[in-house]
Formats: sequence, C-alpha cells, structure tokens
Amino acid sequence: MNPTVEAVLHKKIVTENDKGFAITYVPESDTGPHMAKAGEDRYYKRSGDSFYRMEHFDIEDMFGRRKKPKLALCTEVKGGGGSGSGPYRQIDCHLFVGLENTGRGLAKHVAVEINLNAPYRLDEIRRHIGENYGFWILRRIGSNARLISLGSDVAIHPKSSLRIALIPFKVMESGLPPQDVIIDATIMAEDMHIIENKIIIKGSDIREMIMPRKD
Repeated sequence: MNPTVEAVLHKKIVTENDKGFAITYVPESDTGPHMAKAGEDRYYKRSGDSFYRMEHFDIEDMFGRRKKPKLALCTEVKGGGGSGSGPYRQIDCHLFVGLENTGRGLAKHVAVEINLNAPYRLDEIRRHIGENYGFWILRRIGSNARLISLGSDVAIHPKSSLRIALIPFKVMESGLPPQDVIIDATIMAEDMHIIENKIIIKGSDIREMIMPRKD
C-alpha cells in the first residue's frame, strides 16, 4: 500500500546563470509510509536537515504505528411533506450534517463545533426523525457556535459516516431557491489534529435535489 500524499507543494527558486533549486513541502500524513517513485521505488526518512534511505526495520516500524482517523464534514439533503397549495406550497427539507472518517483508525472522543449562516439553525435529529444518539450539546465560553460532543460511547469507524445534527428549513415549490447554506466547523478527536472544515451548499443545488427537473 502506497497512498498518495495530499497537498504537496513545490516552489522553484532561481539563483543566477540559469541555476537554482526547488523546495518541496510535504505535509504530515496519516496514511504513510509513502514510497519515493520516479524510478526510485524507495523509502526515505528525514534526520535533521538530511535524508537517508530507510532500512527494513524502519519500514516495519512505520507500518506498525497506530492508525489514525481522518474526519471531514459530509451532508445529505432529504425532502419530506409539504404545506400550502399552488404557488405557495412549501416543501419540508432536512439537511443532515455528518462526519465521515476517511482515515485508517477508529475516531473516538469526537467533538465538532459548528457555525451556520442566518437564517439557518441546527436542530437535534430526534425532533424530526426519532434518531437519538445521546450527544452532548455544549457551548464554549465566548462562542456562539454549537459544540456537539459524541461522548465516549460513540465512535466512527474507518470508511464510514455518522449523522450528528440536521438543519430544518422549507423550500418554495415555485419561486426563488433557498439561500446558500454555509457550514464552518472545527473537528476534534483523539489521535487527530484539529481540523477546520467549511462547506458551502448552493440553494440552487438544494432545490434540484428536492425537486429535480423533469426533462
């Protein structure tokens, strides 16, 4: 297994007489070890300001390290019943907010702080569809954001996702689409760096998901 490292950056530095050098930034990865390709097919390890070719025991040690989770926001839009009639008919909508674990480790002691743009608000899932995981709803001092703690009994397994909250709203069957939804989140879990995540869901896309066009 040799997954690709994400967000690698290269910068060219020109000195003089058509000479120079390149700087490569390789961010920390939870999916290593990573092999140097381009004809190399070798593993390297940094030591101070230099690198050396890894021996078998080095590689074995890296494969034996604790697997880490990698969490990100995910969403799902569902349409329900409606009210009113004719051009004033409104469709009830549920935009589920969830967390997806794309890492190789179990995500434990998870908490996520969420900010929403007006006029949207977060609500508990059980109020609408009866799902209740017993999450703690908290607020940090000096913050208006909703802090949702999954507690110690709920974990997110690798390659899976979990609904944590929803955004209830209505969409007019005719007329303009709803306002864009902007979700800013800070995601925290054991054995994982704090992650800042932002999702923008276009109102036109929401309308299309609830009421797809009939061609």
